[in-house]
Amino acid sequence: MTTPEQPSEWPELLALLPRRPGDRTSRAEAHALLEAERTGVVALTVRAIAEAWDAGRLAGPGAALPQEREVLGLLGVGQGLAPERVREAREALATASAEARVLATELVGKLTPLDELIGEFALPPLARMVLVLVAAPHVWGEVAQLYAILANGASRPIVDEHLVRTLLGPKLSPLDLARTLDPDAPLRQFGLLREGVGGPRPFAPLAPHPLVLARLRGEPLDHDPAGLLAVGSSDRPLAELRLDPEVAASLRANLVRSGASPCRLVVRGRPGSGRRTLLAALAAHARRPLALVRLDHLHLADHERPTAGDLEQALRRCAIGGWIPCLDGLDAIDGEDRVLRDKLQHVLAAFPGPVLVRAGADEQLPLAPGYLQVDLPDLSETERAAVWQQALTRAASPPTTWPRSRRAGGSAPAPSTRSPPRSPPAPPSARRSMPLRSGRR
Repeated sequence: MTTPEQPSEWPELLALLPRRPGDRTSRAEAHALLEAERTGVVALTVRAIAEAWDAGRLAGPGAALPQEREVLGLLGVGQGLAPERVREAREALATASAEARVLATELVGKLTPLDELIGEFALPPLARMVLVLVAAPHVWGEVAQLYAILANGASRPIVDEHLVRTLLGPKLSPLDLARTLDPDAPLRQFGLLREGVGGPRPFAPLAPHPLVLARLRGEPLDHDPAGLLAVGSSDRPLAELRLDPEVAASLRANLVRSGASPCRLVVRGRPGSGRRTLLAALAAHARRPLALVRLDHLHLADHERPTAGDLEQALRRCAIGGWIPCLDGLDAIDGEDRVLRDKLQHVLAAFPGPVLVRAGADEQLPLAPGYLQVDLPDLSETERAAVWQQALTRAASPPTTWPRSRRAGGSAPAPSTRSPPRSPPAPPSARRSMPLRSGRR
């Protein structure tokens, strides 16, 4: 049998977009950070309300002419109706900002949930502020009530683009804010924020993805809270897997750096060859859980067969949850349905993160040329006996479990403790299907 790889021989696999190493904030610390954000959002909202009072944008029926103060306020004519309230609100906002900076100093060196979201999705400072402001009323009811006062309209949603602009003040360019909330900007491109139905921009409702709220609360997300995908982690580091040297060398050579195109890795083999064990170990090496996306069970909209929209929704869910997607069940796609296969291929090509594929030896894949392929051999009887003996010796440790996928109608099998060994007698091949395309979609 092949000698297991040593930890020093497995560097960071940048093609899998590994999470940053280091200490992360605890749930209690994440909650303290959220409370600091709440204080800041409340102060910002009260300031916006006070400035609206002062300018006359929020006024009662006492004006000399119907809604005179509101009209003058919308035109930007200063009326000085509540200068004391404006001063108090600005002082409260300055105090809240100072307290937030003190807390950030206390946690320096630790990765916060917001830091990770900013890094993973390359969010600029304005997008960071918008994300917090949109998420706030979905966490705290008092913030939603203050937003309703500021919106001053029964038909307005809890939060929309115009309200965010009001909160951030007149110094913010509405064009910059509009660009931040465009469909191809990170907040909406990756599904962190969703635009609902209810009116045209800038009055369309905005809401955060539920997994964004879970991450801000410091939830570990070692499972899918909604039960839509089976999420789990490997209990076998790469160094303990008995990989053929050719396979290990190919994986290191092709995954050690991020290429011009996102990583697409296909691991082929028959049941029991260790495909999922290898894929889960690769994800764990990138400090990420693995999410099984079974196309034969992916009926998120309760229709008869999976659609490209189902796959796109599942991939976005993986990206926001911090999971590496592992496609399975591709043989459920009719090889004659070229329209569906082309749509699936387009969705996979557009996804900017890594995608792993667990495939059978002869499955046809809806992937564009350029993916890395690794073929794992069948185990001989002697090797199977050795693997099971190794599994029995590890039985004292709790096995990794893969939860049920609620929509799948069944359970995802537990990760195999079998490791892909060396092939007797010929080594498996590790090859690229074609040279990677230039450019990133």
